[in-house]
This record gives sequence, C-alpha cells and structure tokens, in this order.
Amino acid sequence: MKNTFIFNQFDMVVSMTQQTINDQLTHLLRTGTIKPTFILAQVIEGNNYVYKILDDASQIPPNSAYINANILPQVNISNSGLDITFIINMLSGTAAFWFGNGPMARLTEFTIDNWSYGIDVNMDIYKLEQDDIGKKIVVPPLVENQLKNFTDKMFSVNSLLMDFESVDLIQFNPTHTSAGKAGDIGIEQMVLFMQFYLKWLIASGNPYVLGYAINQNDQTQVPQNEEVPDSLKPVGTTYSMYCDAEKPEKSNLNFVLATKGGFGHISGSPGTFDTNWIGDNEDINAKMIISHNDLVEALILKPLYQSLQDSVYSQIKDNISVSSGNTYDAGKKVDATGISYVISDISTGDDQYVNKMNVTLNNKETSVDITVKGHIQLYKEVDKNMGVCTAKAHAGGTVDWTGTFTIECTKDEMGNPTLKLTQSTTIDNVTQSSDKNTCATAFEWIGKILGTILDVLTLGLDQNFFSKLFDDLMDLKIPKIGNIGNAFVNISNSARTTILLPGGQVFFFKTPSIDTEGNFYLQLTYKSEN
Repeated sequence: MKNTFIFNQFDMVVSMTQQTINDQLTHLLRTGTIKPTFILAQVIEGNNYVYKILDDASQIPPNSAYINANILPQVNISNSGLDITFIINMLSGTAAFWFGNGPMARLTEFTIDNWSYGIDVNMDIYKLEQDDIGKKIVVPPLVENQLKNFTDKMFSVNSLLMDFESVDLIQFNPTHTSAGKAGDIGIEQMVLFMQFYLKWLIASGNPYVLGYAINQNDQTQVPQNEEVPDSLKPVGTTYSMYCDAEKPEKSNLNFVLATKGGFGHISGSPGTFDTNWIGDNEDINAKMIISHNDLVEALILKPLYQSLQDSVYSQIKDNISVSSGNTYDAGKKVDATGISYVISDISTGDDQYVNKMNVTLNNKETSVDITVKGHIQLYKEVDKNMGVCTAKAHAGGTVDWTGTFTIECTKDEMGNPTLKLTQSTTIDNVTQSSDKNTCATAFEWIGKILGTILDVLTLGLDQNFFSKLFDDLMDLKIPKIGNIGNAFVNISNSARTTILLPGGQVFFFKTPSIDTEGNFYLQLTYKSEN
C-alpha cells in the first residue's frame, strides 16, 4: 500500500524505529522494570517437573536443570504487518540441562555466551485502566505517575504490549534462537523454560510494553497551550509494522491514529506500508505524519478557498451573471507538483469569471512554505438593442497575486522547539481593458456596469484586499485556542504527549516538512534539545 493511502482511512501516523524500541527496552532493563537477570529452575514437585522463578542463584536446588543468565531483551521487525519477533538475548551466565533419558540421563552444565531465544508475537492494543498498573503491566514509577495523571484528567490510554497470551509459545523463531554448545537439545529444553517464563509474565505483570497512545474524549482536560483543533485530537489507535530489509534498525512500529474531527474512530486494519516513513539520512527516533485533511487543508487551504470565493463573488455578483463557483472538493486537484484549485472557470460568453489558485509546497532547512499563486479574470460584455441604436460595450481584466504561508521551527521561551506560522502577500500583475460604442456611451447604466468591473480590478482586488484576506485568515478564531498561529504552537506542545515512550520519555519535534499532497511531517526525538 502506498504510504499516503493511509489517510483515506486514518488521520495520523507516529512511526517509531526499531532502534528506538530496543533502546527503550534497554532503559527499562537498567532501571529495573525488566529484571536484568533471569533465573529459572526445573524442580520436582510430586511426580512432575515444574519451573520456578528464583531471586538468587543460591536458591537453585541441587541436581536441577536451570538457566541463570544476564539478559538483554530486544525486538526484531523481520516482516511488515502485525507481528514482531521478541528476543531474549542471554549474554552470559550458566545453564544446566538433562541429556539422555531415564537412568542414563546426565545433568550437564554449560557456560552461556550470547545465547538467544526468539518468538514471533502479535501486538495487542489494550485499553489501560489504573488498576491494571502492577497487575497486567509493570511500569517504571515515572510512567506510573504519568499514566495516572492522564487517566485522572479523563484521557483514555491504550498500551501496545506483546501479546504472550495468544501466541503459540512452543513455536520459537529459529533464526533468533541459539543455545551455543548445548545445541538442539539445549534449545528443546530452553523452549520449556521460556514457555513457563512467558506464562509467568502474563500472570505477574508484563513489562514488555512498547508505547502508550494517549487519546482524548469529551471530558479530557488539557492545559490551554496544548489545546488543538478537533481534527488533531486522537480518539483511537491501531498499529502496523514496517520491515526495512536494507537498514533493519530503521524498521519501525507505526502507531496509526484517528482523530475526533477526522475519521472519528478506528475502522479496520491499516494494512502494510510499502516504503519507510523515515529516510535513510534522518537521524531521529520517530516521525509524526499528519494527514493533509487535518492540518494544512483544515487550517489553511480550505479557509483560504472559502474566503477568496466569498470575497470576490460579493464584489461581482450584482454586475456579472455567474454563480459563486465550485465547492472546495469539486475545485481541488492534486498532481505531482502540488495542489490546484478552480473556484470558477467561465471564460467564454458575455459574463466571464475565472478564479484559480495553484499551491506549491516547499521544504526549507527549518521551515515549510505553502505558496499560493492566484489568477482572477473578470469580463462583462453588453450587446443590446436600445431601439434607436444597438449598444455594444465591454470591460474586463486580470489580477495575478501570490500569497505565502511559512511554518517555521523556532524556540519558545523555555527553549523548547515550537512552530510559528507567518504569511505575506503581493500583487504580481493587474491588467484591464474596456471599450464602448457611441450608442453605449449614451446610456449611463452601461457606464456604471463597466465602471464597477474596472473598480473591482483596480480597487476591490488591490494589495489591501489580499493583505486583509490573509490577515483575517490568520486571525480565525478556534474554540479554546484562539487564532491559527496559536494552533500551530499548540501542535508542537501536544506532540509531546500523543505517544508516550515505554520509559516515560516524551517526544520533542525537530524539523518540519511537507509532501506534494499536503501531508505534514515532524521529525521526533526524545533526546534533550538545547
């Protein structure tokens, strides 16, 4: 599926690299949320072998098979879709396995040196309740405080965790499973140990959460500087994996979101992407992509289209017999170079009205330019038998104009990155022409019609008109937010809490960019920016 087709069904994507996920798992290991040592013993209870999790190697019973390892859990996205490979790397330690059967069985000890156990698992988007913390999932104190703060303020929190309950725990991944000198028999026994371990995680609290999606509802309370338009308020989350065969560390987990003012809910699977959202040369942890429908069009292009259509038509409707033109969707066309709009294209006959815009979307080092080039053409012809003579007259002309919206990455007073929206307009060219015969000169009403049309071209559609048009757009009021500029500032703040990392860190954005369809991209990092 072409990546941007996702916006036919969903509103936002947050694409997180495999390297970021693994760095987060390492962080959870270092902070003790995931135990760095792994001690499992096989003991006899009654007439059966059972497995136990131990706290210390001194607790391993004599003559028992066991695994005592220092571990590094990681993931591998080896296929695009819904599965991920969970790998417990056993870096060092010792293990003992029974070799042989019956009285001839011998307990043999091995030194663990980079053993591994891998299993393919589905992910599970799970709606988290406060009492699930410490029961269904295990989280660091920082994350616990943040999650409880979110739920206290009426967010819904969806955790994305590895679903050990639904997987066939016997079916290990041979590519990512190795038992060193213990060989195949060691692997066979390790499978039994790991089957118990994963079941134990289900019962005691799963620490292998890969992220938290923070969704809003009608009761959600957010600070004023994080309020965003409904088109940007996440209300549902699903996911999809992308495998990058050339650069595995840039394979990614994609959180796919629906927003309140967009599609409104999750409907079906997002499918698989055919290219990587994250470029080869982008040194980032993640990327947020916002649909053209929900940001650039919703806040800029649609209001501009409607304002221009209404403002021009109000000046000509009493003298040129035409309709106001196309609806936004009917007038829009996307091609390889950008977006074009035809508000009206009546270019023949006695009453003519052409109003078109071409939008180009350009990326700069730290900003995005949305450049609009407009062309307005007006024409009125009078050819009427006045009884004593036939009046013939015409007036018309054109106005070519340019407007630019710039979305720039700057710093706020706290030193955090933020988005700033500015605009400018210019008149590029104005032409006009008129003529009337002697008969038309005798009739004052004809002169008034022609004069009005010429006034529209020279006075009505002048620099002040376009400056005010763009100024008014910038000052459009959004409930709880204020003007459009405030909305862009708030987007940069809300990006920090759309997805919460497993270790509790939040994303900050770096460079913004845009594609030819108007989809908006923010590079994300959880490293401090000074």
